[in-house]
Amino acid sequence: MQHHPIQRSECMKNRILWLLGIVVPIAVIASIWVPPLAHYYVSSPGADAKLLSHLRVSPSDTQLLEIEHQNLALPLRMSDSEILDAAARLRDGELALKGFPAVAISPRFAKDDLRKGLPTWGLHFGSLAQTEILARAFEISRDDQWLNLALQNTLGFIKHERSVWLPDGFLWNDHAISGRISVLIKLWRLYRTHPDYENNTAQLLVEHILRCRQLLAKDSHFTFNTNHGVMQNVSLLQIAAAFPGLPDEERYRKLAIERLERQLGFYISPEGVVLEHSAEYHALGIDLLGMATNLLPMLDLSVPQHWTKLHRQAKGFLDVIRLPDDSLPMFGNTNSTPDFPPEHRSHQNDAHSTCPGRQGMHLYPVAGYAVTWSCEYHSTQSVLALSQFVGHGHKHADELSLLTWARNSRWLTNVGYWPYGVPGDEQAYGWNGSNAPHWPDETTTGEREPRLLSSGNLPGISFIEARRNGQGGSEFRRQVLQIGDGWWIVLDFAQGPTNQEAEVLWTFFPGISLAQQGDGSYLASQGANEIRVDFASNAGINHRLLIADRSPWRGWVVKDRQPTPAPSVLAHFPAGSMLVSSFRLADRGKSDSVELVFQANQSPDSWELAIQVEGVRKMKIARNAEGRIDLTEIEQFIDRSLLLTPAPDVRAERAAIRAAYSGLAADFPRYREVSTYRFKVTKILLAVFVGQILLFTLLSIYRRQQHTLLWLCGISVWISGGIAIHLWYFP
Repeated sequence: MQHHPIQRSECMKNRILWLLGIVVPIAVIASIWVPPLAHYYVSSPGADAKLLSHLRVSPSDTQLLEIEHQNLALPLRMSDSEILDAAARLRDGELALKGFPAVAISPRFAKDDLRKGLPTWGLHFGSLAQTEILARAFEISRDDQWLNLALQNTLGFIKHERSVWLPDGFLWNDHAISGRISVLIKLWRLYRTHPDYENNTAQLLVEHILRCRQLLAKDSHFTFNTNHGVMQNVSLLQIAAAFPGLPDEERYRKLAIERLERQLGFYISPEGVVLEHSAEYHALGIDLLGMATNLLPMLDLSVPQHWTKLHRQAKGFLDVIRLPDDSLPMFGNTNSTPDFPPEHRSHQNDAHSTCPGRQGMHLYPVAGYAVTWSCEYHSTQSVLALSQFVGHGHKHADELSLLTWARNSRWLTNVGYWPYGVPGDEQAYGWNGSNAPHWPDETTTGEREPRLLSSGNLPGISFIEARRNGQGGSEFRRQVLQIGDGWWIVLDFAQGPTNQEAEVLWTFFPGISLAQQGDGSYLASQGANEIRVDFASNAGINHRLLIADRSPWRGWVVKDRQPTPAPSVLAHFPAGSMLVSSFRLADRGKSDSVELVFQANQSPDSWELAIQVEGVRKMKIARNAEGRIDLTEIEQFIDRSLLLTPAPDVRAERAAIRAAYSGLAADFPRYREVSTYRFKVTKILLAVFVGQILLFTLLSIYRRQQHTLLWLCGISVWISGGIAIHLWYFP
């Protein structure tokens, strides 16, 4: 029986709608994975025998050694004997990295090993730490078993990397890729002249270098805003210098230099300070820029003069902040233990490593630091940190924090570098990770504008003042007066809602004993020294001793790379008032009580403070509206005045930094790695799709007249939903 033409047309329309109802949802679900696949895809270029023959003799081993020493991976910090022991344990199926618990792994690589351990351990593994250990073991012992095992492990890693479509652990992490380049250069140097050399193995090694080069250069992978982006460019230069003659080498070399030139517009301030909010990352920045300036001559390129100038200035700032034991003040992500390569270590006959060579106040108003060295009887260092550059790396909520070092010991400190993946890592970036004044409920998000206001310095007395804005139009100001080389008087001012109280958490370095005295003061003791802590306010004040706590999180410092409980004093004072905190250093058992009295009608620009040190001295310290600090020793009839100098206007310099940052942000939008959420959305959409098919099939049987409308509605919802997902959920 023949169907009427209208019936045939209706049947064809229903089939088309049914087909679209299947294809459109599948297309929407598949489209969720197009961005990550496009982001991570790179081709696998070949390395022919001619190229391999050339690379076996060029460049020289001397040049390869120099490049591989520019190691961008996390340092292993292992002696030769420790390397040999670690290699033996690796052979037996255990990766033992210094500072981490041993982890069972396959000596010949297994993909599951990429997902083991804490994030920092994973970064080590993704940077081929296991290969580095085995290669170094071969260098030390000349035992072929270590080189063979290094090759087996690395080739397994390479084959897995070529086979996957989506990230696996730190396989495609920007730092891990940069870190593995120097390891691969070492392995190539050792293998290219080995009697067991084979072209097939060499081809895999060089082709992996080519894949790494593409990932390092890819726009969507470029982490322009942190040191990781600088590493990516340095790694491209390392590849160019270590593997001359690679296809398209001029384009990659030019790209690395152009990107690095643009990064230097915001990565380092005109004063030479690396703008990553951390002393330790400043030291890293010196290394990275030094690597770049060393690599350019290897490529027959001249080093731009301003690169050399910035490198020299950056070393100057390091000389100012570095402590005599080569450790650094713990602002930002900075460890308590020294971590300098040999070329950065100080020497006893170096004027910059002793206090007299750094005596006085060193201001960096663009970057946001003030460093004071006092060297009258004992060496002391004070650092006021107020650096804040939105989008730059490793930012803690620590503007206006004060760090002190005296008599070869840390006293007041910030939290330091909390290990990634260890509970508390998020809270360590908050206000309770520093002694900066803040509101108890103040968030760490939002733009804040800290700046230096004024300073003054004379032998035996120094003063520094800075401010920052807070939430809801509030403002904090901190003034630090240092008398001699062991007395800090800190004045904190808080302007905000009258029903609020500001707080300051003074945290001392672990190992210091902190106890409250009968008169309400505190005594911080360490070795042969102690600091007397006293408080005063022109309004109400309350303070108490704290032990380490996780809820709320406070009272922690990272010592020797381990989160450690630290003694703290928490002080509250009302908005609209001032808090005075006095820290007076003395020999143990010889500190005197200090009485602080505010006079009436105080303001940040005009105040008077009476001080009586039991049995020692009576003083009056005043600041007048004309910008002068007057210090009067009442019984000794000594008057001293310190004229304050307004901080320079650095708005133009900071605007230039923001413009350089914004330019790269516009050209290199960041890719968001949200594969976990993509899997969740995919599962939900698949369930909806299957449910829709079943529902529409049933409805088509019982409500045929609404068949067309059902499928049209379904298709429209899928198209609209797909657009919404890509616009708002996965932009």
